[in-house]
Amino acid sequence: MYYHRRFGYLFMRSFKKNKFKQYGFTMMELLIVISLIGILSGVMLNVVSSTKQKQRAEDAVKRTNIEKIVAGVEAYRSGQGYYPATAAATSTYIKWPASPGTYTYRTNSPTNTEFWVYVPMASVPNKIIKYCSNPPAGVLPKIKDCSSTATTTCTGC
Repeated sequence: MYYHRRFGYLFMRSFKKNKFKQYGFTMMELLIVISLIGILSGVMLNVVSSTKQKQRAEDAVKRTNIEKIVAGVEAYRSGQGYYPATAAATSTYIKWPASPGTYTYRTNSPTNTEFWVYVPMASVPNKIIKYCSNPPAGVLPKIKDCSSTATTTCTGC
């Protein structure tokens, strides 16, 4: 007990108990905070990576362009009864995009009963974005991501 002269009451001196107490953060608190910072920075690098975002956006534009190309080629087929043999034959129906990427149009000539359009992906090397008008049985025509070797036929991928 300790009597304070100025205030006139007794109290216990608490500093004697805490004489050797260390102030600061424990090792566990520091470990948790550092690991949380590491996890958040890793997530943010994936989300905010400008190069990846640009490549994904470019791929989205390519998908949209392929949808428009398909609509134009199908309009040509509705009018003519067959698919055009070359991309140049579609000039009245389609304005082929100059960028992004190089779009390739192919048919199963000489019959021209099916076509496929593809363009290389920006976000994934050795992959293409491809549309096939006549996919294998039981599969609906749609735009798919395929390996870059699936360019010679409509049924590949």
